[in-house]
Amino acid sequence: MKIHHILPALAAAFMLTACSDKDGDWDPMKWEKNSYASTKIDGKKYIEVPRQGGTYTFTCKNYDGFWLYAVNIKTSGYGFTIEKHLENNSFGNDWNEHHMQSDGCTVDIEGNKMTVSFDYTDATRTYEVGITGGDIFDTLYFIQN
Repeated sequence: MKIHHILPALAAAFMLTACSDKDGDWDPMKWEKNSYASTKIDGKKYIEVPRQGGTYTFTCKNYDGFWLYAVNIKTSGYGFTIEKHLENNSFGNDWNEHHMQSDGCTVDIEGNKMTVSFDYTDATRTYEVGITGGDIFDTLYFIQN
């Protein structure tokens, strides 16, 4: 077989296999397995946090770094409900892209690890922690009661 027949065939094979993802496709964030107790609420998996609080650590397996983009906190008890929606850089000194502290919850991100800590509460609180690695987004859900 002549070389001028082999080179176009190899080039065509390379072009067909070189890129299989569309531009802009990002793999979803994949987290190391954990054994935290959880419950389903409205089709979402909420990690159960006891009243006394606790600390939870999450490691992303396929992204080296990510940051906070939003945190939603809903507090119910004592005859009222309060909802807070915090966005990146909207909450003064207690918030930046790798740290947030509000309403009994602290979130710290370093590299591909996120630590979420909760203080004691008499109220029922739900937390939605929104994280991003650029064009990929994920949310971790917690309920404390």
